[in-house]
Amino acid sequence: MSVRMVGVRRPSVSLFSLARRLSLLVLLGSLPALTACHEEPFPALGDLQQPIVGGVTENGYQGVGALVLDASGYVLTNFCTATLLSDEWALTAAHCLLPTDDFEIQAWMTSFYVGTVVEEGGGFKYEADAFYPYPGYDPQAAEGDIGLVHLKDRVAGVGTYNINRTPLSDRNHAGASVFYVGYGVNNGVRDTGSGTKRSGTVSISDVYLTGYRYEFEGVMPCSGDSGGPGFMTLGGAQVVAGVVSVGDENCQETGYDTRVDAYADWIDDVMGGGGGDTNCDLAGGDCVGQACYPVEDGVFQCYPSDGIRAGRACNSDAETWVSSLPCADGAICLQVSDDPADGLCIQWCANALDCAAGEECSPIDDIPGYGLCVPRVEDCGIASEDCPAGKACYPYGDPVEYGCFESDEIGLHEVCDASVDDRLVCDDGLICLQVSDRVTDGRCFAFCLTDRDCDALDYCEKPIFRDLDAVGVCLCDNVDEDDYCAADDCDDSDPAIYPGAPEICDDGADNDCDGRTDEGCAAEGEGEGEGSEGEGEGSEGEGEGSEGEGEGEGSEGEGEGSEG
Repeated sequence: MSVRMVGVRRPSVSLFSLARRLSLLVLLGSLPALTACHEEPFPALGDLQQPIVGGVTENGYQGVGALVLDASGYVLTNFCTATLLSDEWALTAAHCLLPTDDFEIQAWMTSFYVGTVVEEGGGFKYEADAFYPYPGYDPQAAEGDIGLVHLKDRVAGVGTYNINRTPLSDRNHAGASVFYVGYGVNNGVRDTGSGTKRSGTVSISDVYLTGYRYEFEGVMPCSGDSGGPGFMTLGGAQVVAGVVSVGDENCQETGYDTRVDAYADWIDDVMGGGGGDTNCDLAGGDCVGQACYPVEDGVFQCYPSDGIRAGRACNSDAETWVSSLPCADGAICLQVSDDPADGLCIQWCANALDCAAGEECSPIDDIPGYGLCVPRVEDCGIASEDCPAGKACYPYGDPVEYGCFESDEIGLHEVCDASVDDRLVCDDGLICLQVSDRVTDGRCFAFCLTDRDCDALDYCEKPIFRDLDAVGVCLCDNVDEDDYCAADDCDDSDPAIYPGAPEICDDGADNDCDGRTDEGCAAEGEGEGEGSEGEGEGSEGEGEGSEGEGEGEGSEGEGEGSEG
């Protein structure tokens, strides 16, 4: 018999195929402008216009760069300014690093751009790998609007800047000059001129506990300059004294910067920690009111969530996820049937301790360090028939193990559908294999490891799995390929002869192997004419020409007046 080799798989494979698809609306959706130095939202991404009003083009200060959206499918677009404090750390505003109601900015989609004009191929880009907004940032009170960006690759050949550590005061620093460098608009009314590095000088009007204010004097930082440096010369050295934070809508009245000296200790602590990614934990606990989700290789971020708990039904059709993920933090919605929307929230895990009783952590190949909590599989012997009722043994995993899974319990050599791949169909110790060109045409065969696992006249055909040489199935000699073993076939040289075959009359063969020949066929020589025995006219004692005198025509059983 011809059978088809198969690959090792785990039943219910749809549960173990991670659909890493997330609606782009959740990630990059229709991106309105990010809040910069005023409250008014900017235009949508394609028209985003974010340099210093009244400033002049600045070709120096290479360590002042633009934070740019550098994501696939979008034009390179600057949204804030940042200042290199070291070859891997850049200082900016907290609000540049946090999501708004309309756009979820993330480190993995951001680069630090070094160059005078932001344009494709016009400068150097250094990918960010982590954002550190000041944890106490309060946008309503304009407190703590300061943050750090950690860069994935070190910036070479570009100067860095020191921060101010001298406390500013109204008495000592009101009226002092502040020199700005940034990539924002140079027309705050029309929001035009963004993407070119410009510089200009203003004077401090008031100093506050954590910031300072300045008035428009023909020059004013504006949209896109947010996060940029306010340089002051203190103690004979130029240092970063402020970070551009907020201002009036048209950038023609007043602005406010965050004082760097007020946060110097926090800056030191963060930079001293070495940076690195700030990924959330897929297994849960890092995203309050949201859910952690893998957005690209090695990058996990928090997104809004509908809060459906693990083990409950969810809509697994990611194309319909508009503004939130279905499952709660620590779980992911996976498709469990042919219906793309028929899903179940499955718990993420780093190890078995993350899973409930009776579950195990099944690794995910393309997400190292994480897996999914699935029902614990009972160990079994592939040819031992030791699984409980309703289950069957099957190989799974890498390295290969043997476990008991739900089964339809179809018996040995019975017909089965070999195209079924989301469950086992044959009984314990059996496997459904395709036996013809039709993928649904299958039979249940017995697993074996050696010939000793098979019946006396059968042999163990190995391998049956492409990647598992030790396991085979019991087959038998079947020369005529009529699906019956030689031991059961009374003539294994003729495909028309086998148990239960239709009997062919007059061929002298026992076609159905029941020990009889031509049974059911009509007997030879039976009479058909008029006057057959017991029926002819003039039966004995009545017909003309009784016995010995008959005048009938024809032979016995045919003529008129034959022996009655």
